[in-house]
Amino acid sequence: MRISTRLKKNISKTRIPDYGIAIFVILATALPYLHEFLIGDDGLLLPWVPFEERRVFNYSKVGTFLFYLLIQVYALIGLVFWKHHLVGKRHGKYLWVPILSAIYHLIILFCSARGTAWNEPTVKFIGICTVLLGIMVWDYYSEAAYRQRNKRAFRTFGGPKTKIIGPKEITWWVGVLSLSCMLFVHDFVTSRIGGGTLEWLPDFGIVKALTETSTVDGEAVERIWDFKSYRILLYTFMVQVYVFVCWLCAHMSGKGRPYRPFFIVPLALGIFQILLIVVKSSGGSLNNPDVKLWITLGCALLAATIFLYKYRHLVINSPKQI
Repeated sequence: MRISTRLKKNISKTRIPDYGIAIFVILATALPYLHEFLIGDDGLLLPWVPFEERRVFNYSKVGTFLFYLLIQVYALIGLVFWKHHLVGKRHGKYLWVPILSAIYHLIILFCSARGTAWNEPTVKFIGICTVLLGIMVWDYYSEAAYRQRNKRAFRTFGGPKTKIIGPKEITWWVGVLSLSCMLFVHDFVTSRIGGGTLEWLPDFGIVKALTETSTVDGEAVERIWDFKSYRILLYTFMVQVYVFVCWLCAHMSGKGRPYRPFFIVPLALGIFQILLIVVKSSGGSLNNPDVKLWITLGCALLAATIFLYKYRHLVINSPKQI
């Protein structure tokens, strides 16, 4: 059976490491809801869990700590995949900004520094801008030096027709800056005490429109779009969008990678998590970890089917026959 040169190239790359990466992506997709298998309806750890319910790293509950930890690690994995796909490309260096931002948030978490000045949004924003500015300067001078070294070759065979700094570079700057700030944008608009919007910031009646009153055990309880406060709602929504964008970019930049179909799994779960917030089902049965597990397994099966169909020659024929 004759196959194209491009398919031969892809098949030669499809080895055991690619299968391992595919399995790793599927397992990593369980990180955002892994803690839910350890927690009961009362928000406390189940009796069989070999940990005691106590304050962990300045978090009142172990489940809360695990949620913040695992979802940030999950997003960081997506960023690392995205960075790996852009190795050797000019704009790949800009991904160090969101990667360092994600690592910084993990350090804040493990150092129990949430209530310190190191966790202030202005400090984090200035740090991100400083790193971005340094990479911008590095990129400018490295690109200028590259064009100077290859000046004669470019004259003969043609070279870059765009300027060193153009619309594409500006788009990257704005993109990585916005992505890096998603983890703490809620700190700019909400108060840590009470969870409402800051006094100087007009809310245009958004909080009031999202507030619903329900009766629990004979007492009136106000909830903001199925959450305890506007701050929690905003953070949860932004972190889910942040995770989805990280994995979406990893998928888009992974063209030609045999394991690319398996990025369907985190993307599908990300869309599902965002829809749960939009349709106010975060506290319903659809947010059950069993449902998410079935979505993960179903999408993994779909991804495996796409993979086997695309690389069926690898399964049917041996490398010698090819």
